[in-house]
Amino acid sequence: MPTLILSGFNPKKTAGINAFAVAPPSFSALVPHLPKAQWNFNYVIVLVIFAGLFSYFGARVRSIYVPDKRIKQFFGLLIVVVTLYKIFTMIK
Repeated sequence: MPTLILSGFNPKKTAGINAFAVAPPSFSALVPHLPKAQWNFNYVIVLVIFAGLFSYFGARVRSIYVPDKRIKQFFGLLIVVVTLYKIFTMIK
């Protein structure tokens, strides 16, 4: 996702591209584990409710208060920080 943003894609379109690209492999990796899964439906219900609410309100707040340019800057900084971290952990 950061690479697409740095390549000039709109951050909103980049998020859609990322979701489209990540969802099928994630689902196919989940399927073999479903027969062995132990579900605690109380946790599942709470997680789904809070994840939905916070995702919705987080997206609304971001779209109102954070401009696209700031998102690009954040992802650029994130790429630099993660790269430096990886370099320093490989040196040690």
